[in-house]
Amino acid sequence: MKQSVQAFGVMLLVLTGLGGVIYNLFRDEGWLEMVVSGAFNYAMESPLALGFMVCLTVFLIVWWRHDRITRGRHGKGPTYVLYAIMAAGAYFLGKLALMHTL
Repeated sequence: MKQSVQAFGVMLLVLTGLGGVIYNLFRDEGWLEMVVSGAFNYAMESPLALGFMVCLTVFLIVWWRHDRITRGRHGKGPTYVLYAIMAAGAYFLGKLALMHTL
């Protein structure tokens, strides 16, 4: 009984976290729109710096992936992502509870 209640709580937090993040990402004037408009404005102001940052990012991602694949390193990254999603779920549930009690 205790494990099923715990599993229900984890699933509730994960689904609430994913739903809240997806909603805030794709709504009007949401996170995605802010990032894209900010990147576009930055690209118009200084395209050379943006090109350098994109090249550096691609290089670092390729280097990191190659290092992980060749050495077979598997860390606790997926566990931390799950914890972050659960924390987002707790945040959105708390925000929902506070919004409806005030």
